[in-house]
Amino acid sequence: MYQTVDVAPSNSLVLVMDRSVGVIPETLGGGLIAATPSCVAVGTREEHDGETSISISDEGPPSGVGNHLVFDGVVETPSKVLSICSVLDDVFLELPVAAQKTRVQVWASDSAEPDVLVIVALP
Repeated sequence: MYQTVDVAPSNSLVLVMDRSVGVIPETLGGGLIAATPSCVAVGTREEHDGETSISISDEGPPSGVGNHLVFDGVVETPSKVLSICSVLDDVFLELPVAAQKTRVQVWASDSAEPDVLVIVALP
């Protein structure tokens, strides 16, 4: 399954997590990505500069478009739903996953201020 949305998220940040247990990182520490065992915070294009195209997929890494792998790790998903949401808990996309821990990859079009993000949930 492959889903896409174009958004300008609050604080230029999206959260990739199981909303039932997600603990948000306290800071990005000046980088694009910060993670806890249950949440990956990802910077986006500056919200006032326009929208970021965000996709979620369980079909493997994206091809082409110059994407860079910026995160590859495991996220706790006890409810078996991986969500992409705003810091205000607005849900942009959701994907059912098979396990209580899900390997997640985040691909970005830029290492500082991406306008394209692809989140891949792998078994």
